[in-house]
Amino acid sequence: MSKTVLKLRPNDYWKIGEHESWFTDMAKMGLHLKKTGLLFVHFEKGTPKNTKYRIDVTRGGISYERNNLYREYGWNYVTSYGKFCVFSSPEELDAPELHTEPSEQSYTLSTMDKELKWTAIVVSIAMVFFFAMMFSIFFLSSTPYENLITGQSFQQLILVLLETYVLLTTIQAWFSIRILRKSLLEGKPINHHADWRKGRWRNYAISSTLIILSFITILLPVMSIAKTETIPLPMEKTNLPIIRLAEIEDNPDLQRDPGYSKDGIDYSNQYDSNWRVFAPIQYEVAEHGLIADEQWKDGSGPYSPSIHTQYYELRFSGMAEGLLKDLMQRNIYENKEKLHRVKSDEFDQLYIMADEECEQIFASHGNKVVYIRYYGYATT
Repeated sequence: MSKTVLKLRPNDYWKIGEHESWFTDMAKMGLHLKKTGLLFVHFEKGTPKNTKYRIDVTRGGISYERNNLYREYGWNYVTSYGKFCVFSSPEELDAPELHTEPSEQSYTLSTMDKELKWTAIVVSIAMVFFFAMMFSIFFLSSTPYENLITGQSFQQLILVLLETYVLLTTIQAWFSIRILRKSLLEGKPINHHADWRKGRWRNYAISSTLIILSFITILLPVMSIAKTETIPLPMEKTNLPIIRLAEIEDNPDLQRDPGYSKDGIDYSNQYDSNWRVFAPIQYEVAEHGLIADEQWKDGSGPYSPSIHTQYYELRFSGMAEGLLKDLMQRNIYENKEKLHRVKSDEFDQLYIMADEECEQIFASHGNKVVYIRYYGYATT
């Protein structure tokens, strides 16, 4: 049984001479071209042979008539990638070249030249929108750190990098094909023995990096979904790094005030556990209470204090200050003059904003950031 050997496909697909030379050298080592895939080139392991390979550019694949004509000349169709069709012939057969006149071969590249030009234009336009989107997130948005830490901005950054690479590769391919066409028109044939080893490791590094980035782009949302869960908040104390409502109110008559429930979860008394690249530990906790014998001062009903907490453990402590400012920007809508910084030995930064019924706390320590919003009359 023949054995298939996979080799990472070069990303400079437009280098015809280098590919022909590479396929020939592989055949000398007993690896004979079988097919080309999206990421890998498939070789069949066998007896080392001296085999010539030639690449022809076609519009819609090789036609039946042309394939028969090439076969009569001693060239057998092997595989194709894009508009590039690969043919092979035993060296001892001394088959004539597919194109005896370089100037004639240049015309086979004219369609590809035009297509690469328009592809470069379309990709460039798409990149303008991508860059505009990222610019708005990180420069026009009032909460760039929060978007990066809690949203999908990191994946979008990776997508921009991938799109940038596609654009640069398309432009490089377009210029390379134009230069090759010009060379052929001047009567200079393709060098079928071009050095394919030059820049090989650079190409492998780029291809490997792109594969890894693509994998990360797919993996991150899956991990976020898998590690995100909504859990009922127990009545008793938990290991969550939060302040409980009972600790603030300190009233034996405090009861839980239930809200909308679904699938066994009281959404007024629950917490979300999330995971993101820059904040692998995130909690958002809601807790509502009720003291039936007390009333709100405005007479609106029974006294029902509540507390909302957002807690983050960041991967990099240098992001704490930016996230803290974004949380203040996000949650303080008016009366910003009431927000003031408090000196504290326990926190790197501590900000408090309080009025008669609501107190908001923004604090950070190392890589930990917390935001607390409390409604009630107790003094925190």
